[in-house]
Amino acid sequence: MRASILTAALVTFAVPAFGQDAATTQQEFVQKSGSGRVVVMVSGQTGPANYAQSAQELADAGFDVVLYDGNQLWIKDTQAAWTLLKGAITRAEAGPHAQPGKAAVVAYSLGGAAALTYATRMPELVETVVGVLSVHELHQGSAEFVGKMKVPVPMLV
Repeated sequence: MRASILTAALVTFAVPAFGQDAATTQQEFVQKSGSGRVVVMVSGQTGPANYAQSAQELADAGFDVVLYDGNQLWIKDTQAAWTLLKGAITRAEAGPHAQPGKAAVVAYSLGGAAALTYATRMPELVETVVGVLSVHELHQGSAEFVGKMKVPVPMLV
């Protein structure tokens, strides 16, 4: 059900990679044929294994999905975290199954917080960020934070 909602959100934005990457814990889920628009899926704290089914469902819907371990973004060095996510997105967009164009970032829970912090400020690489967060994770009165976002951000709660 949630994958259907994600698919609808990504199709609405018409958002335009490579097996397992041990250096960054990144795994590609390939569409059945041809190339697909890139979706970088950032896991929550429980790790990528718990999000593999959603990644596969998006791939089955025709997207080139790269599942990234969101735990790698929760480090003290925010510039390093920015660079890690930017590298994951760049690699996904250059992948052999990727259609040209900007990526969508779908991020869950703790990974969603990191994606909102970093990916929303990468308009040169990212078309949209879809945050899948539980209600307790939403923050009230964050106008300054929202003001820094440079891409559309649908939120699924």
